[in-house]
Amino acid sequence: MVDSDEGDVRIIFADASSSNRRKVFEAPTERLDGSTLQSEQIIVPFSAETIHQDDLLIVEVKVGTASTADYALTKVQIPVTKLNKSTKQETPTFLRDSDLRSADVTLTANTWVVLGTYTVSAQEGLKLGQRIPDNSRIYIALVENA
Repeated sequence: MVDSDEGDVRIIFADASSSNRRKVFEAPTERLDGSTLQSEQIIVPFSAETIHQDDLLIVEVKVGTASTADYALTKVQIPVTKLNKSTKQETPTFLRDSDLRSADVTLTANTWVVLGTYTVSAQEGLKLGQRIPDNSRIYIALVENA
């Protein structure tokens, strides 16, 4: 197991068919690493855009060398706000690696690869980030098999 080489991570909002895709966040892997001091972790701005039932939040990664992202060791924490459509209540929470995928992912050098996907549940909306900025820190500690 090796830490990830330098690369980029981006978050995409897409409709259920993935035909309408919008990039909502992008950052270098070295700025997202979980070992970074909390004060240095990137704060994800609270999104004005909401995705709805059956829409997708897609996490993509591009690294410099081909390898495999190790599911058991890779750690993901993406701040989101879930919206209950019937009660209109907002719940700040985090998506984790287990919410996005369930197996190792083959990474191709210098190519965007889907690390994981989250499908918005029925009667739910989802925004990237949280209203309190200090609670809205993102990290993705990508661990690759050599």
